[in-house]
Amino acid sequence: MTAAPTEAGVGAILRRVVSNAGVLLGGRSVNAVLGLIYLAIAGRSLGAANMGVLVLITAFAQFLGDVVKFQSWQTVIHYGARPLVEGDRPAFQRMLRFTLVLDAASTLLGLAIGVIGSFVFADRLGWSQAMAPVAALYMLSIVFVVSAMPTGLLRLFDRFDVLAQQTALVGFVRVLGSVAAWASGGGVPAFLMAWAVGSIAGWLYLVTMGVRELRRRDLLADFSWKGPLADGMPGAWRFAWNTNLAATLDVAFTHVATLIVGALVGPAQAAFWRVGRQVADAIAKPAKLLTPALYPELARLRAGDRHDAMWRLARHVGVLAGGVGLVLLAVAAFAGARCSRSSWVPTSPRRPA
Repeated sequence: MTAAPTEAGVGAILRRVVSNAGVLLGGRSVNAVLGLIYLAIAGRSLGAANMGVLVLITAFAQFLGDVVKFQSWQTVIHYGARPLVEGDRPAFQRMLRFTLVLDAASTLLGLAIGVIGSFVFADRLGWSQAMAPVAALYMLSIVFVVSAMPTGLLRLFDRFDVLAQQTALVGFVRVLGSVAAWASGGGVPAFLMAWAVGSIAGWLYLVTMGVRELRRRDLLADFSWKGPLADGMPGAWRFAWNTNLAATLDVAFTHVATLIVGALVGPAQAAFWRVGRQVADAIAKPAKLLTPALYPELARLRAGDRHDAMWRLARHVGVLAGGVGLVLLAVAAFAGARCSRSSWVPTSPRRPA
């Protein structure tokens, strides 16, 4: 008599996971299209070599931002779900303080490494010493890349619509900025500025909406910075380091690969690699987005001690993700040959008449 309601509950949660993943997919799909647009604009304006320099500088900043941050969005959900369900505001605020400190510390570390590395490793990473000051200035955008805590809050609050809007906003601002950079003929520095403004706009929107949700739920009242950092959060530091390590391994296949290509065969080939990776990421995105949509649901089930439901939900999502992955693999295999024949980056810069 109890199995059916439980199964029905898991089914409802699965539908919510798929719905939230669909919302994220909508935002990421828009951003993927916009990403190809602003990459194409940059390629047409700069040419392959300068486009490669642009890609390598932004990849270095993104790499540092992804490596140093502690994936505190997972910490928010892991340690914030139970206090939120139980209405324990002090415990929730302790989690909030802990993740804020993690984000701030990782931001400062990434910023320091980025600015110094822009000069020290300039030749090895694919840009000249003359471009090093511009690259170092762009490293300031790392401040707006490390936004894991507000991301975790919005996922915990089931505001996936805000995350989708933020993702699309970044791409839209970068397209507008890229058009302005092309029209002005500002070169690599102008495009770096345009892409940095996109990151800033997305960060401001994310933080603003996160604070609004906290205030709406009255979770900021009597907030204090005082007290032990991980008080009441057993294993918090180990959890933070483990999630950071897992994310670092994932980053090694994305931004590190771009940097390696640039170091070995030059900026122009790095530009082509970046475009190919952008397309591949877009194909894989639907299956990958099930994970951030699933994690908050698992945390809520764990907070309610519904461990059997957690296993059932994980199995259902695993089967669904596998099926979606097989379909997308087939699509990629069919369309890959046609896509490989197209070329979009010219051998010399072109500017609008």
